[in-house]
Amino acid sequence: MTRFFFCCLIFLFGFILSGFGQEKKEPMPLPKEPLQDSIDKYNNLGQYAKAIPFAEKWVEKMKMKKGNESAEYGAALHSLGSTMLNSGKYKEAEPVYIQAIAVRKKVLGEEHPDV
Repeated sequence: MTRFFFCCLIFLFGFILSGFGQEKKEPMPLPKEPLQDSIDKYNNLGQYAKAIPFAEKWVEKMKMKKGNESAEYGAALHSLGSTMLNSGKYKEAEPVYIQAIAVRKKVLGEEHPDV
């Protein structure tokens, strides 16, 4: 009985050291920009009017950083449009959405699911 117990302990010890059964660790996500954090914070709180200026700044930053024909710029426009829509500014949101769709079509192609 003691020999069996000892063998089981050695087996379990080896099993633990081998890392078998461990989940693969995902890479850490990249940190968000402070503007994105502010947009998310106010949107999650339902304070859409407070999020709009941050979303507008984010659009300008992406335009300057990535250009007005980039997927990031299109995503920033979509975020601004969504925030405007949620705040009840429907007329202001429509041209922003149209612009976001135009950018995404140009960058990603007509058949892409994000268009």
